[in-house]
Amino acid sequence: MNVFHVPTTGRRDFTFAHSWTAPPASTSPCFHDEEAAHAYVEARLWGDAPVCPHCGSVGRSGRMCGATTRIGAYKCYTCRKPFTVKVGTPLEGSHVPLHRWLQALHLVAQSRPVIGSTDLHRVLGVTLKTAASMARRIGGPDPASGEEGDGRPARRLRLAATRAGRNPAVPQDGEGGPDERADRSAEPGSACRRQSAVYLAAVADHRCGEPDERFDEAFRRFLSAG
Repeated sequence: MNVFHVPTTGRRDFTFAHSWTAPPASTSPCFHDEEAAHAYVEARLWGDAPVCPHCGSVGRSGRMCGATTRIGAYKCYTCRKPFTVKVGTPLEGSHVPLHRWLQALHLVAQSRPVIGSTDLHRVLGVTLKTAASMARRIGGPDPASGEEGDGRPARRLRLAATRAGRNPAVPQDGEGGPDERADRSAEPGSACRRQSAVYLAAVADHRCGEPDERFDEAFRRFLSAG
């Protein structure tokens, strides 16, 4: 099934492989593991076969499996160009891991009280600047408004981060430079587990509930943005 059209303006003009599907639970691997996150987004955008964003060919690409190859990288056998599912979407060029983008989409779309950039910075382990940019691109509250709910979730997130064994004021594996590229998934397993624990604490503290149609709508709106 060809779910993408050949781009004409630099961004992919596409529809989703499925009009709606029940989102995965917050404990699902796609929210905590980079390879699983790529698999989830690929299934949503491509369906059963990879689609080259450069030439539009369907099912004529192979996964690249080198030791230093980016996670989710394919090579098109038609145009011979490499690509990932992020090419042509707002995720292209982002150094934030894809599974943390999914976490951010869930928290911004469903948190009550609404989560602000400061809490997003603590949960995702990225810089404040990156958190504000992510919230703005997803369509959350104005990062400059200072809207952070009642303050209690922020304190609980600091406590959860401390119990997880890290300083919540220090960004972890964020978007600070080329050495932190998410596609290499360089973060140690223990650091990933600690960050996952903080995310799950945020889901409870902000009364997000499990991902539902609000997450799916935010996911579709965000990836369809030019």
